[in-house]
Amino acid sequence: MLGTKATLRISQELSILTLVFLMGTLSSLTAQTFQARTIEIDGQRFIYRVYVPADWSADRQWPVILFLHGAGERGKDGIEQTTVGLGPQILQNPSRFPAIVVMPQCRTGVFWNDPLMEKVALGSLQQATEEFNGDPRRTYLMGLSM
Repeated sequence: MLGTKATLRISQELSILTLVFLMGTLSSLTAQTFQARTIEIDGQRFIYRVYVPADWSADRQWPVILFLHGAGERGKDGIEQTTVGLGPQILQNPSRFPAIVVMPQCRTGVFWNDPLMEKVALGSLQQATEEFNGDPRRTYLMGLSM
């Protein structure tokens, strides 16, 4: 029979393994759900993500949502902006989002009102709108703390 310390250690190890598995699954699900795109602005490459509904078709124009993340998701990995706010809601219930959702990522140390970040946000919006037949008359902005 195992002692209390051994049982606790096994429980902790199982918890860590479960967490690692779930993180890998979430990362895979994120990559499948949010398509990676890049845009070059002022000689710099930026990664942004786009959600495209499963029933997307070029036969019609789609509403477009530009989602600007909050301060905690800044960086340049192209993933972090999908982990808070709209991203988890889309993962949980994608059928509630019959729109193209564009998710640029603001660099660390600056805000969305930085001229370069404004170009990134508007450029990724324009690029995704063109690629996925977005409707410019039905373009919406939403975001978090910045």
